[in-house]
Amino acid sequence: MLFRPSERTKAHFRRGNWLFFPLWVGTLLYIWAGVEGAISREWDNVFFPVFGILFAANFVYGVVGLTLARQDATKSQHPDQDVAALIDGEIDIGEYRKRKENVDQQ
Repeated sequence: MLFRPSERTKAHFRRGNWLFFPLWVGTLLYIWAGVEGAISREWDNVFFPVFGILFAANFVYGVVGLTLARQDATKSQHPDQDVAALIDGEIDIGEYRKRKENVDQQ
């Protein structure tokens, strides 16, 4: 893997599975029931709006997940958090020096 995703990004994609699963199971069940003749054509008025809402929600959730992954990919992957913050520009060299002096004194 080129980058290490954060726990927030991992959790986001795991939660996304719960949104994705009903979309595909519902679609497959609807197609199967339609082929078997178990449901009438009036169900199209219910299925397609629900399908559209789930698809749109899944799409938006996926785009948010991709932006989280992009943020993780652009962050420094250095194992030392202070060095990573320095590389990413979150702290300046003075703050980094203070943190390292505090660690050395302990």
